[in-house]
Amino acid sequence: MNTGLMKLSLLVVIATLTGLLSYGPFGATAHLQGKDGVVHPDVLQALQEAPEVAVIISLRGPDGLPTPATIDQLLYTTPLRQASVLADLTPGDFTLTYQYSIMPALVGRLTASGATALAKHPDVLSVDPNREMFELLG
Repeated sequence: MNTGLMKLSLLVVIATLTGLLSYGPFGATAHLQGKDGVVHPDVLQALQEAPEVAVIISLRGPDGLPTPATIDQLLYTTPLRQASVLADLTPGDFTLTYQYSIMPALVGRLTASGATALAKHPDVLSVDPNREMFELLG
């Protein structure tokens, strides 16, 4: 990987962490908000067309921590939040493909019943489609 691409990748990670930890999910107004959770309309649409869809589940930050939280705080609290969400899902609801160590998020494949369960979970901030991103710099 060349140096320019590595710098760009690092900037994307920093921007994502900053957005999740300081300002909530990107495009929050584009989400369909339920009483206790947020599922993006594109996820719901995709689930009408297929039995499961690739998603990124953003979790709420720990209560009482400063925003943004420190790395040590996230290393301690993130696995607890992730475990709480995963414990409430059955294996048929969600297939985990990636679990971050400090970013309060999970990546995997979700079914319609899983979307319903996540919408009710108090630790879930948003459920967004896992989309492929492309470099637009020339």
